[in-house]
Amino acid sequence: TMKPGVQLVESYSRKDKSLGLLCDNFIAIYTRSDNDEICIDSVAQTLSVERRRIYDIVNVLESVGVVMRKGKNRYAWFGAVRLNETLDALKQAAIADGGAGPDPAQVNAAAANAAAAAAASTTRDPTAEAAAATAAAAAAAAAAATTAA
Repeated sequence: TMKPGVQLVESYSRKDKSLGLLCDNFIAIYTRSDNDEICIDSVAQTLSVERRRIYDIVNVLESVGVVMRKGKNRYAWFGAVRLNETLDALKQAAIADGGAGPDPAQVNAAAANAAAAAAASTTRDPTAEAAAATAAAAAAAAAAATTAA
């Protein structure tokens, strides 16, 4: 039995709830504003999702230097500015490990995207920066999967 006043959603689309789409929306919020501080509770409420979903995104973005933890529930937004440094470090680590790290072609492609994003971030081009940050996050996730395998 349903509670009175509760309505069922007629059409539920898994695509509308995908982490990729959520990540795009998350990045769009910060690339289109001058706000350099992220509050997990606030962005979760804005995007109408649970906090844990925002933490999923923030953890990946933190691994590639797009955000940095400042305190409980708070992160600093750097955008694409630090991507080149992070991707160079990943590339050097892969070389030092004798190629046991992420695929160099993926790292080079992500580095090219990061360079474009860094250029876009100086002009605050939200579309280019969001695309590059998403690509870098995907490359970091692929690198982590490759390393774990």
